[in-house]
Amino acid sequence: RRPRTQLLLPLPPEPLQVGGQGIDAPRLIVRGPWLLLLWREGGRRQRLLFWPDVLDSGQRRELRLAVAARSVSRRARSMAP
Repeated sequence: RRPRTQLLLPLPPEPLQVGGQGIDAPRLIVRGPWLLLLWREGGRRQRLLFWPDVLDSGQRRELRLAVAARSVSRRARSMAP
């Protein structure tokens, strides 16, 4: 029920942009067909939920790779994304 939000995925090291604002430390949670993008803005947690019919498979992969390129991992990846 929120208005549409524009998400830009510029090349690293530029930050991801949500609604024209750069976001630091984005985190993406994949739960089956749903994607949840989390970040902090001004001390508050923000989130965007992507329903299965919003992004096609190519866009989902692009978002996963863009977030992985900018996030700080606590452990090494065991395989490619």
